[in-house]
Amino acid sequence: MLTAGIAQANKTKAGVISTNNVYTWYDSRGSYNASLMPNLLAEFGEPDSQSTVKSIQPSVKTLVTTRGAVRIWQSDAEPVAQLISKSRAAQPSGAFSPVFVSGGRMRALPGNIIIQFKPEWSAAKINEWLKTQGLTMESSLQAGDNTYVIHAGIGMNN
Repeated sequence: MLTAGIAQANKTKAGVISTNNVYTWYDSRGSYNASLMPNLLAEFGEPDSQSTVKSIQPSVKTLVTTRGAVRIWQSDAEPVAQLISKSRAAQPSGAFSPVFVSGGRMRALPGNIIIQFKPEWSAAKINEWLKTQGLTMESSLQAGDNTYVIHAGIGMNN
């Protein structure tokens, strides 16, 4: 679960834009903060595929390309939220996310979450809770009792 705290963007000594738009997520070990980076976005897809983001905004700079299927782009020409919206319109099946920094690591939202419910929760209680939260179960995992993949879209929907 992410909750937002709102503040303003600042320039760091290294010249990289950081932000005080802080989001918090929770797990069984505690809470963690991540700062939204206003000029970075992630594009998920095959590494050798043509980039929707690059075709829409040729001036974006490649910041990171992973061996997996994630490219991190830096956009100084237009707001990332606008570029993500244009990318989704151009490629509805594409996967785009804002980028966050937490603990010195860049993070993006590839979709879906894993939840491990308390062992004493019955299937009926889990299903009722999911229903009240407006969530749907994708699958169960063998990682432990009451561990499920819950559907969540890619990136942020708000």
